[in-house]
Amino acid sequence: MANEFAEDATADILDGFAAQIRAIAAAAEQRAELTATAFAQGKRVKVTVNADGVVLETRFSSDIGDLTYDEIARAVTTAAQEAAKEAAAKAESLLAPIVEQRARMPKLSELIDDLPDFESQRPTFPAASMAPLSARNPTAEPKPPGAEPVEDYETWRAAARGGGVTDESW
Repeated sequence: MANEFAEDATADILDGFAAQIRAIAAAAEQRAELTATAFAQGKRVKVTVNADGVVLETRFSSDIGDLTYDEIARAVTTAAQEAAKEAAAKAESLLAPIVEQRARMPKLSELIDDLPDFESQRPTFPAASMAPLSARNPTAEPKPPGAEPVEDYETWRAAARGGGVTDESW
């Protein structure tokens, strides 16, 4: 009798897992087609992004010339950020039923004795900064490995004039 109960419970868990995998696959397909669009500067700038927030298209209205280059730049940035926020909200909404279903399912640590709760140990990632580069602390910006400061051409040329193969000190 106990064995039948364990087999039924295992079958239910496996059925739930299979349904969850199917739901994730369907949501992934829908997410791949997801887009979001935002406008700025009185609809003079329109930006469309995909689910990852990558810009797919930028359009300007016929009266974009009424704006300065700085205003256009700020409008493109604002519209892209707003579209990315909307895309993230759409993706979160798309995945919400899956997350709710997952929350109702038992954790492995509840099913297997002495197994730690790995989910509670999962690290969290802070949200990416939306601050403009000009407002960030330049010393806080991580530099890629091997990055060296760039010397401008005129400084390099002046330094290179002495010490070459034609240098008289030879």
